[in-house]
Amino acid sequence: MKRLLLGILSIVLLISCTVKSETPTDTEQTVLKIGAIKDFKRSLEGSTLVFDTLLQMTLDYKPLPNIITEWTRNDTATEYHLTIRDDILFSDGTPLTAQTVKWDIENVAPITYCVFSSLLKEVSITDTTHLKISLTAPYYFLPQDLALVTAIKENGVDEALNITDFIGTGAYILKEYDEGQSASLIKNENYWNKAAAPSIPQVEWLVITDDNARNSALSSGQIDVLGISEHYLSIQYPLIDDLIKAKKMSFFEEPKDAFTSLMTISFNWKEGFCSDKALREALEYGINRQALVDTVFFGIPQASGHQFNPAFTDGPQNEKPYTYNTEFSKTLLTEAGYRDSDNDGVLEKDGKKVSLKFLISSKEDYQRDLAVFVKSELHKLRIDCEIIQVTGEAMREHFKTGNYDLAVSHPWYEPIIGTVTYFGFDDNYTDYGLSYAINAKSVEAARALVESATEEQIKTYAGALWKEQYEQCVTLPLCTSSRMAIFNPRFEGFRFNGNVYRIDLSGVKLRTEKR
Repeated sequence: MKRLLLGILSIVLLISCTVKSETPTDTEQTVLKIGAIKDFKRSLEGSTLVFDTLLQMTLDYKPLPNIITEWTRNDTATEYHLTIRDDILFSDGTPLTAQTVKWDIENVAPITYCVFSSLLKEVSITDTTHLKISLTAPYYFLPQDLALVTAIKENGVDEALNITDFIGTGAYILKEYDEGQSASLIKNENYWNKAAAPSIPQVEWLVITDDNARNSALSSGQIDVLGISEHYLSIQYPLIDDLIKAKKMSFFEEPKDAFTSLMTISFNWKEGFCSDKALREALEYGINRQALVDTVFFGIPQASGHQFNPAFTDGPQNEKPYTYNTEFSKTLLTEAGYRDSDNDGVLEKDGKKVSLKFLISSKEDYQRDLAVFVKSELHKLRIDCEIIQVTGEAMREHFKTGNYDLAVSHPWYEPIIGTVTYFGFDDNYTDYGLSYAINAKSVEAARALVESATEEQIKTYAGALWKEQYEQCVTLPLCTSSRMAIFNPRFEGFRFNGNVYRIDLSGVKLRTEKR
């Protein structure tokens, strides 16, 4: 009898051990696997898991305290006084000091294209918790720029602006790194910001450059989330639609009224057919944006006739959006002298058939679908369209030489002072297309905007700039390009940050209830 009981007990113990070995441990259950396009050490987004930013930022672009706790500006926005925390340590125990912050303002800011970098006159240390920033010209959005600057150890960035020292003050610590393949991070148990401390103890960063392979990895469970490792919408619309219909994944996106950029077609307004404002205006009213969104982009983004978000302080608050009105488009073309004299279905102007060259990237499937749709809309206006698909150096050559009429190119982004710095002061062709300074009034408004010292001045000069941009029809807006992410439903709490580079995992946790 005793042997029988011992035998039964052995079997029970064996089954118990077997079941336990097949059940994932708590650590395995709480590893978050991020599917990424770029190598971890070359990703600005990935670096925010390891490094804190000097300030935080809300989705409506308002700065919040972080390492910097207080800030003031003078009346001309040329001098700022900062107060910083004195209790923050890097993960190896090294204290973050005023000297560290000074070095970061001087050397790390260019990594995220901060506008103030070109205006920086001096950063001086007043005492252990106070610094003063002096600028050569007014710049009102310095606090927003500081929300993009990460706290990196002094000399932790090389001359090529690559981060070389990955010991940070942030929520996670980089433990393992395989170049071009993966990175493994663990929770910083001594993280200073307890309110933002994550609950996920381990994160894996898996580099998958191919769209289809990345999508398959998500569907098969090899990764847990897509779309948080890039500062732009990095998931193809067809995949989003397929996964929504399958109802196997969860989603989150930026609030629709907080979009900071748009999908836009830019005109070559300097040469060729699109140098005619009447033609540009006719196209503004001749493209059915809602039909584009519904048929090409599966109804996911929001159609928009605005060149930028009017909700922002520097947005087009006084302008009306372009709306779909083909009869108005046709009237504009007729009044401007466009005729189909030989009845072949294509308009002519000054003896030339109106045929527009639409430049798109051959690497982006959505641009091909977009171009096909736009071509069909132009056909309704009796305008011909040639779609040119190129990439890399060939794309840059087309842009720099002005060899196009329409193109999907770099849009306006928040704050627009950043866009103005690159595209607002001249009428040159660049690697990204023709600049937006279409006339003297636009340049004058852009220069005044950059030197604005108050919010009222920003509204005034941004309004003057937008007035010219809308009247001259410099770009053709289509829809929002809000970020969206897809994730395994066993997690919850994902959200986007006002800093488009920042990956915020502070609210992410294992889902407590089944869906």
